[in-house]
Amino acid sequence: FGKNKRLLTAAIDFGTTYSGYAYSFVNDSTKVYVNYWEGKIASVKTPTVILLNPDKSCAAMGEDAQEKYQKLIKAKEAENWYYFERFKMELYSKPPPLEKNMTIEDIKGKSVLALEVFSAAIKYLKNHLLDVLNAKEDYVAILAPDIHWVLTVPAIWNDSSKQFMREAAREVF
Repeated sequence: FGKNKRLLTAAIDFGTTYSGYAYSFVNDSTKVYVNYWEGKIASVKTPTVILLNPDKSCAAMGEDAQEKYQKLIKAKEAENWYYFERFKMELYSKPPPLEKNMTIEDIKGKSVLALEVFSAAIKYLKNHLLDVLNAKEDYVAILAPDIHWVLTVPAIWNDSSKQFMREAAREVF
């Protein structure tokens, strides 16, 4: 390992429409593992939608968030929940500089700190990967510090948008 005592590298692709991740162990970097999301159609990506609880913690992401939100609507219990879709574009569409106290609106127009929404989504993807890794019987327990994390950002983003995404990631890692 040398100075880098990380066990694996994980890349989170935080997309506008879909998100996912892949990872590779440092002792065999030629093998790259991609997560397949369970759902209506098994896919390497899940929709980039997030459902936050009334306390603004993450309730679900992806198809799980879509399904849970639909159930809340049908039960007429969705009022105090926050549902975001296509929220990544908020970082591209807002003029720089992007402030830490910037808010974005959910689909019903309720505002939440953008940093909270982005951090919750990154945290969900991070925790999902850790759960997948630690569910494998032949692996020793893997913790977030054992992983070299990579987070994609679009090349077309300005420096302010890229910096905002770094700040959101710092909240998680």
